[in-house]
Amino acid sequence: KKGPVKNPKPVWAPGHAALEWIGQRVSGFALAALLATVANWLADWVGTSVLGYKNSPLSGVPLAIVFGMILCNVVGLPALFQSGLTLCMRQLQRLAIMLLGFRLSLGMVGAIGVDGLPVVVGCIVVALVVIPWLGVKVGLSKRLATLIAVGTSICGVSAIMAVAPTIEAEEEEVSYAVACVVIF
Repeated sequence: KKGPVKNPKPVWAPGHAALEWIGQRVSGFALAALLATVANWLADWVGTSVLGYKNSPLSGVPLAIVFGMILCNVVGLPALFQSGLTLCMRQLQRLAIMLLGFRLSLGMVGAIGVDGLPVVVGCIVVALVVIPWLGVKVGLSKRLATLIAVGTSICGVSAIMAVAPTIEAEEEEVSYAVACVVIF
């Protein structure tokens, strides 16, 4: 009589641990990649085929966020995907933000011109001061108002995700801030 096959004790424990770590995250990473791919494809298709543009003016980011919201709130997200999605939301997004920063150079900033630089800096400073103040006045938490301010004034979702851990923002605050910035 044969029973279930037991896994032999691993010979090289670090390699086994690495494979286990990867295995726990692959499904969530694959789900995130699938949502992003479908969202980008749909945005391109709508922009070119439906709206008739040569290059789609639409971004897949808002669609991916909507798909994720529907998936989590309507379908429900099995625990199997959690580790991989957390990896995507934290480590991979931080890496993407760093790579985006490398793309920006002083030459690109200089292309704005010396005359335009005070206007850009002034707008950023005003947004970073006024939006949190106004947000708290209308009843938002200080953290949520700060996230909306950095997302609006600096570089959108990337800025929100970079600042969120430093101000210990709750997941709901991050989600609301991302939704606000993406919608507007």
